[in-house]
Amino acid sequence: MADVNDLGQALGFDDEIEVADEFEAVAPGEYGFEVDSVERGQFNGSAKMAACPTAKVRIHLTDGGAEGRVLFDDLKLNTKMAWAIARFFVAVGMRAADAPSSERLKLDWAGAVGRRGRVLVKAREYNGRTYNDIEWLKPEPASQPAPSPMPAPPAFRPQAAAPVPPSVQAQINRTFQQGGAR
Repeated sequence: MADVNDLGQALGFDDEIEVADEFEAVAPGEYGFEVDSVERGQFNGSAKMAACPTAKVRIHLTDGGAEGRVLFDDLKLNTKMAWAIARFFVAVGMRAADAPSSERLKLDWAGAVGRRGRVLVKAREYNGRTYNDIEWLKPEPASQPAPSPMPAPPAFRPQAAAPVPPSVQAQINRTFQQGGAR
């Protein structure tokens, strides 16, 4: 397995390189994860789905012997994929697992960064290579950030009326003695 802390070395534009296949798929199983980032992307469309934005989710695994391993999921922001988007938000604890499908969901991608949950990592073979697929499972409630308490509203304190200068008070008195303002 590649060292997850290996930052590599800078290359010059005229250097020669040796290409080594260092990718090693994560063993299938259930793992804890933390969301590192969500980047905006674009899907150009296909015969089965219209072009749409994508949310490129980057996570790192937090247990199961795969600590620090990084995985990606490309969530397509298309109505055909609303179920997958909802599962992601359930897994990070931003949507109730039993929420009715008719309930609207605000896509708060920035709020998902730093949140934790559980994923099922699966193995998929393609062209002789093994790749990982992610199935979003559930949040890890004990590790979610606590909501910040709402500050108490300020107490209502009626203010005493400011004293009226004697010259103004005299004018008010004369107005009312003469039958009020007209």
